[in-house]
Amino acid sequence: MDRLRYRFPKENPVSTQGCFKRVELKDVETGFVVANALGDEVYVFHPNERTPVDVHDDKPVPVCVDRDTYMLQGKEFLESIKNEGISKAVFSRVKAVELAMQLDELFERLERKFPAAFVYLIESQTLGVWIGASPEKLLHCQGDLCSTVSLAGTLPLDSGDWTAKEIKEQADVTNYIEVLLKEFGVAYDVSSSKEVVAGPVRHLMTDFNFRLSVDQRTKFIQTLHPTPAVVGLPKSTAQKLIQCTERHDRLLYSGYLGLISSSKTALYVNLRCAQLIDSTLYCYVGGGYNAQSVPEMEWEETENKADTLIKTLQNK
Repeated sequence: MDRLRYRFPKENPVSTQGCFKRVELKDVETGFVVANALGDEVYVFHPNERTPVDVHDDKPVPVCVDRDTYMLQGKEFLESIKNEGISKAVFSRVKAVELAMQLDELFERLERKFPAAFVYLIESQTLGVWIGASPEKLLHCQGDLCSTVSLAGTLPLDSGDWTAKEIKEQADVTNYIEVLLKEFGVAYDVSSSKEVVAGPVRHLMTDFNFRLSVDQRTKFIQTLHPTPAVVGLPKSTAQKLIQCTERHDRLLYSGYLGLISSSKTALYVNLRCAQLIDSTLYCYVGGGYNAQSVPEMEWEETENKADTLIKTLQNK
């Protein structure tokens, strides 16, 4: 059987067994869902059901690139952004680290270390083994009262002021969400931009609050995901550049996961996450590039993001 553990911020952890089955998002009335990076594969968890016997659990090992290779790719990525008029594109990589403890111990450490994050552990024959602590909500709803965030721009905790690069990066995501809400014809309240801490890094964040009927929810999720925060703008052009540049399949990284029901929905973007294959954790991390980006600084950003899991492993 598959195993699922998760803990929402300020709530008690949940642990259950069952299996993940592929579905259409529109058919999910209630349950724990997981979607891949593009959102074209959605799975719902069925408690107390066994995985079909024809499911294979062999998972390909993701490609990890060293710093020199990343620099070459990053410079080409940056040139493409400038030449193609892309406002922002997110370039991700994978970093491998040996897992020197039980998964449940890592889950519990993440719980303690990141009380404001959504922490989860998935062990599935269909999806593989994944663990993460995400700071970014995709959509929260209590009845028809909903919220989302524009979370973008990243600096280390001990760095200086925000630069034009991070401010523009976050403003682009904020503008995209505002346009989307207007297209859905819903009134909304938007906060001013503020700084939030997520482990070893800090981000700029803007809150949105609005009303959305249950009938609108599925279409809104499918339109919002993947957000510009994990792909870029224009989304289709940025996605093509990502697929041409990245040497790994994002799989569940930058997808979304969480609970859906008519009374409550709580979905998070799958960031600060890793896939376990054999005894190695493959940490998926990315950085948002725009015309002001410097590949060396983007490398350091991904290193800092990977520390969410790595320093937790090292008990730091």
